[in-house]
Amino acid sequence: MLFRSHVAGARLLRSFLLAGFACGLAAAQESKQLKRCLDKAKDQLQMRMCASDDLGRAKAAMNSLYQKLVATLPPAPAKRVEAAQKAWVAYRDAVVDAYCEEASIGQACGTLYFTTALLVDARLTWRHVDELELVLKEHSEH
Repeated sequence: MLFRSHVAGARLLRSFLLAGFACGLAAAQESKQLKRCLDKAKDQLQMRMCASDDLGRAKAAMNSLYQKLVATLPPAPAKRVEAAQKAWVAYRDAVVDAYCEEASIGQACGTLYFTTALLVDARLTWRHVDELELVLKEHSEH
């Protein structure tokens, strides 16, 4: 019975998080890859691996765009982008912590806590990738 409740919870979590990807192009593309992986996952470990892989792809895309953006900007705007990136990282960390903080609602997340944290982190990072792409596009058009 406990296993069934975790599987049902995992499916609900997957549906909820994938629905949250309905934003920019990068997030839409990656949600397809993540969805395929999660659809094949047979247990929490496999779901966590899917989430971890997706977060790895998101962070690689974000870091690549960030480096490209900072390299193409004059010094003053580059410093503002660096400050914005640091602020975004703090925001992301706070959202991930608040989403399923063990101290306040840990029982609601239970053993899915780490998978949930990875999926929320990836979703936020893919959204940020879309934002960085827009900023890079704006600066390359001028």
